[in-house]
Amino acid sequence: NWDIGRMAMVDRNILRLAIYEMLHRDDIPPVVSINEAVDIAKKYSTDDSGKFVNGILDAVRGSSGVALATPEADIPKWMQLASSREGIALCPETAVCLGALEVLLKLGKVKPTERIVVFNTGAAQKYPEAVHEQLPRLDCTKPIEWDRI
Repeated sequence: NWDIGRMAMVDRNILRLAIYEMLHRDDIPPVVSINEAVDIAKKYSTDDSGKFVNGILDAVRGSSGVALATPEADIPKWMQLASSREGIALCPETAVCLGALEVLLKLGKVKPTERIVVFNTGAAQKYPEAVHEQLPRLDCTKPIEWDRI
């Protein structure tokens, strides 16, 4: 249930400025944007902000500048889709990646013919509130009706 609103406001704004520089200012080397952002985060935000900002900006740089967000409301949809199509119980933080992948496909940043790897970093079992049960209940005292499953 983590969203961007829980991120320190200083960190959010540092990331916005640094990502803007990395994507739109060819006169500023990305490493300079990252180093300055990390220094500002260390000075004006929380103890762990420097590492956090560095990790996010390094991921943006490593992805050739792609950073986006997807609606949290879509998480259950992506968890269900992965489970029904692939038999994989995704954690919410990985399900969001599928939403991002859909956006990247629409933007043409990823081609439908490309092979994409999405790492599942957790387990759906830890988030029962995110899983919506749609399977019929089995009664152990009766024979299984396989056509209902």
